[in-house]
This record gives sequence, C-alpha cells and structure tokens, in this order.
Amino acid sequence: MGQLNTKDLLVQSLAIDSFTSSLRLWTVDEYYQMAKTGILQPDEKVELIAGQIIRNMTPQGSFHAAAITRTNPLLNQPVQPRFLVRSQLPRAC
Repeated sequence: MGQLNTKDLLVQSLAIDSFTSSLRLWTVDEYYQMAKTGILQPDEKVELIAGQIIRNMTPQGSFHAAAITRTNPLLNQPVQPRFLVRSQLPRAC
C-alpha cells in the first residue's frame, strides 16, 4: 500500500467531515442521565469525548502517565494562582 497523496487525503477528510456532521453529539448532563437511568451500565468502560460516547477505553499506560506528569506543570504555571488545571480528572463543579 503506497502513501496517500494530497487528493486522497482531501477526499478522506471530506468523508470524515460529512460523517461527523451527521452525528448527534451528547452533552455532559445527558451522559450522566444515561448512566442514572441505566442506559449506560456501571461496569461499562465508556467516556464522553467531544460529545461522543467512546467504549473500551484502554487503561492509562506509563507513556501516557509520564506525558501527563510532564505537561501538567506547564499548563498550570501560566494561570496560577488564579486557576488550577485539573488533568485527567472529572470536571469540577
């Protein structure tokens, strides 16, 4: 299989855009309501990412953990002490 040229990439991008524009995205409140009413089971491994419910998230590996550990101070430094960036945690209410 050869490399994709610019035209192939554009066609793929347009196909993805067409597909994603027809998706109905979920809100955080709707996601929690689905869990509360039993649509999502407590033992299901799902996450809400950019409005989409993603199944079977793999556990965080050591590379991912190291990236979070190194990135978090860089994200916090410019906004402290007024704000705190919470990496890989649920949203704070």
